[in-house]
Amino acid sequence: MDLSPLELRRKIADVNKAFDRIDGSLSKKEDKQELAGIREEMNSLLNERLNDVRVQAATGGTGEADT
Repeated sequence: MDLSPLELRRKIADVNKAFDRIDGSLSKKEDKQELAGIREEMNSLLNERLNDVRVQAATGGTGEADT
């Protein structure tokens, strides 16, 4: 399932809202810190994917700039 950059940004926003809900349910500082680390890793991966999707959209899926 290929997503457009806009669709992927919406999915990323949904993921971050879910992290916010989970964070709100945690009471231990250690758990919140662990979740923050997981969230940072996930956001890094999602942003890498978003960059890939943007390149694919800009190049027509070839990975090379249109000339």
